[in-house]
Amino acid sequence: MAAGNVAAHIVVTIKFEGTPTSMPAEAMSQITGKYYRVTNSAKRCFDPRVNLLIQDNAVDVAAADIEAIDYLNGIVKFAAAYTVVGAVTVSSGSYLPFSSFGTAKSFSAHVMREKLDKSVFGNSFRRYILGLMDFDGDVGAFSDLSETVGVEGLGTSLNSATLRVISIEIIQDGSTLANGGLVFRGLVNLQSHDTKADVASIVESGIKFLGKPQMSTNSLASGSWPVSWSLLDGATGLPIGV
Repeated sequence: MAAGNVAAHIVVTIKFEGTPTSMPAEAMSQITGKYYRVTNSAKRCFDPRVNLLIQDNAVDVAAADIEAIDYLNGIVKFAAAYTVVGAVTVSSGSYLPFSSFGTAKSFSAHVMREKLDKSVFGNSFRRYILGLMDFDGDVGAFSDLSETVGVEGLGTSLNSATLRVISIEIIQDGSTLANGGLVFRGLVNLQSHDTKADVASIVESGIKFLGKPQMSTNSLASGSWPVSWSLLDGATGLPIGV
């Protein structure tokens, strides 16, 4: 999607995940090369808190034969030396279904790395190295108490510091995700909730979220698969940079 598009000509759908649902024998399809993704688009977000088992031709795939798992987009990348011999399936695991946030009117998402000053005496300019990565953002909306996933509906998550997955889909008006759209997904905690209005305007609400990366608890090489955030290219079906 080209930079500089008028926001009014772009369709943005903001979603949050719902109740984890089991998916035994869920089919996966090849995207390209060693990359395979859950075929059913509604099931393309693995629950990182539930064990995941991948099978090839009804045989369990060993952790050593899997190079990476993208939990947020339901993608598995097999190791370079591994050859797929049959149907690839998720034989054990859960997916996170998404529900639309509602009447969103604005959003922002920031991904950053800490800048560490390593300058020493004698340097003519400051010198830096990049440190740890972080991300955060916010969503603005019209307040609607009837919405189950709107700002008010997320109140319980805010109070209990429940881990959530946010999905922001951005497509050109009249187009589709596969024709150049972007999907930002992240594992987050909700940081704050605000509501504001004056007598002559619409009541507006908003939430702020903080990135909450974690390692999966998957028995398939437990602790090997980090879950944080991703930016997916709708045209290729792969994370940006792949």
